[in-house]
Amino acid sequence: MMQKKINRILVYGESWRAAVSYSILLALTRLGYSVIIFDYKKHLSLSKVEDNRFLRKMGFVLDQLFFKKRCTEINKSFLQCIEDFSPDLIIVVKGLHVLPESLKKIKKNGIPVVNWHGDEFFNPIYIMPYSRESFVLYDIHFSQRSHLFEEYRKQGGGNIEYLEHCVDPTVFYPINSISGNHPCDVSFIGSWSKKREHLLKKLYMFNVHIYGSSWHRAAIFRRAPNILFMNKGVYLEDFSRVVSMSKICLNILTEENRDQTNLRNFEIPACRGFQLCERSTKLTEIFKEGEEIALYEGEQELIEKIHYYLSHEFERIKIAENGFKAVIQGGHTYESRCKQLISVVEALLL
Repeated sequence: MMQKKINRILVYGESWRAAVSYSILLALTRLGYSVIIFDYKKHLSLSKVEDNRFLRKMGFVLDQLFFKKRCTEINKSFLQCIEDFSPDLIIVVKGLHVLPESLKKIKKNGIPVVNWHGDEFFNPIYIMPYSRESFVLYDIHFSQRSHLFEEYRKQGGGNIEYLEHCVDPTVFYPINSISGNHPCDVSFIGSWSKKREHLLKKLYMFNVHIYGSSWHRAAIFRRAPNILFMNKGVYLEDFSRVVSMSKICLNILTEENRDQTNLRNFEIPACRGFQLCERSTKLTEIFKEGEEIALYEGEQELIEKIHYYLSHEFERIKIAENGFKAVIQGGHTYESRCKQLISVVEALLL
């Protein structure tokens, strides 16, 4: 049990501007805490080649080949950073490289360590050989997947607390598109998956722009001239510009993560974009359907909704404006979420 007030917080994650961990740092700093980030990616090869797909792939291969060595380096530096900074609380964002031995040492020193995991903790894509052992060592898990909490508890998780996705309004905000950009009917920003490819190829009758990684796998689009793969991901102001020049911003939830919500649910409206998202129970609890967000279920309803909102501009703009207010004024920011996190930590661990 902690005996002192939380003042110093160490965040394990990434330190680039659009990273979740960096937004957490900014929010906690604004709330008056002394905060630093331990950036694990500085120990990975791929961190040095962000802008080149081939080099990123080679970096990823190298990091996998030398995974044990990379983990050893990361954890050694992580523990040294903890010793140097002497935090009152450690927030691990995902923490795929954090070893159980490190968590045991941290707990032995009496420092509470919590996990804020945006992806599904047991998604086969992300799980590590030691993930289940690490899972039970965190003092609290914060997750937006309340529908999986019973499963997480059966896996040995003790304190599992609901903390929804949110947005950093200093990163995602309305911006006018620059000259030379041409508006599109529908944009989709996200990585390739079979589910997404299957759905998007049904939209051949619309002008669709796709941004994100691994879409070179989707050869079907070569036969759909209205569907354009833009061959890049978009971040920061470029993301906002794509939203601003899109009549409809399509959001498809990730099957592998068993999503009920995702970051895009908050990022798109924060940029004052019109969002058309796959329907889920949680989304209907957070947003007012037809007033703050548009939802669909299945390809037929998706096509019908696109036709409808393309021909009803006033409704589209009104929903986008209401969505913006719902997110920014409704407490769906990192500052609000961090207040909630600290409150839970103090209630359960102080």
